[in-house]
Amino acid sequence: MKKESPLVKNSGDIPLLLVLWMLMRQRHEYFIHLEDFDERDPAAAALHLDLRAPQASDTDALAELMLEAYRGTIDYEGETMIESVAEVQGWWAAARAGPPLADVSRLAFAGPLLVSACLVSDFQERQFPLIAYVTTHPEWKRRGAGKLVLGVVLEALHAEGYREIRTVITEGNMASERLFARMGFHRATANSKN
Repeated sequence: MKKESPLVKNSGDIPLLLVLWMLMRQRHEYFIHLEDFDERDPAAAALHLDLRAPQASDTDALAELMLEAYRGTIDYEGETMIESVAEVQGWWAAARAGPPLADVSRLAFAGPLLVSACLVSDFQERQFPLIAYVTTHPEWKRRGAGKLVLGVVLEALHAEGYREIRTVITEGNMASERLFARMGFHRATANSKN
């Protein structure tokens, strides 16, 4: 009988080297000063999506959107629907960087389909709001839906009197890096993390 090397598999049947790689991925903090934020892109606004704040009853739809949006990307770690639901429930329960700011977060719907979401938390550690998640359904990527929800959220945060917003992006997540850069975010340095 051939014995598998412990360096190849772990008890979760995920290659150990992949687990180590996932743990070693670097994430970087980004920020925007809202006085530098340009208003919403008219092209994104022309998508005619229905926007509203998330509700607890949206948990399953948000979990499904996250699972579909992250599958096959650098941020996908083999999650299941159960884990995705737990992630959304964690946001609602303030277990993800701080209490949710649901009143300024936004969901975008095309008819009954949730196509994009931007969820915000009160990043108490840094004393700024944190864009915790921007997710877009694969069929709606590169069509402006993510830019639309992020822009609406930034406008709402500005209207609430916030001056600076933060997010954290996995190194190599080029789509998120491009989106946030287009919206005016900059990568934080050691001096800008206070």
